Amino acid sequence: MADTNDLRRLGPPTLRAAWLFQAILAGPAFVFFGAHALATAYNPYSSDDLYLSLKDLGLAMFTALIVFILVVQRGYANPAPRVAARLELAKSVLASATWLWVFLDAVFYTPEWDYWRDPPAGSRTRKIVFTLVSSVVLFVRLARKARDDAQEAEAGETDEDMPLLRN
Repeated sequence: MADTNDLRRLGPPTLRAAWLFQAILAGPAFVFFGAHALATAYNPYSSDDLYLSLKDLGLAMFTALIVFILVVQRGYANPAPRVAARLELAKSVLASATWLWVFLDAVFYTPEWDYWRDPPAGSRTRKIVFTLVSSVVLFVRLARKARDDAQEAEAGETDEDMPLLRN
């Protein structure tokens, strides 16, 4: 069986690999949403529907914040468990907000122009499934793990009444 010290040493490399996968998901999404927001904002033929460019701009901001938090986490050598939990929670909230926005957009948005200029419903369904799976697998689970680690670290702290050496 694996020793507990061996399992604890697997933590940081595994966490860095998860951050890499989060960056692989959020980075291209940021570029895609940002480029699409600029393309729809400056396209004279799509100026009828301002919502599309605002939606893409908002989603680009959410994914840019996720990438920024990943860069901040990468810069910390050993963050305090409470700080790590807050950063993971922020990423999880941003990923959930992105998923919710894409989901509500796919359900309630009706285009103001003809079918041929609007993306088909199949691509919207794929976006919903992709963002849901990626947010649950990569963001929410890491946020829960960071929260549990922070609670364990707080429970393991000694105060003035406890002896420094335990039997």
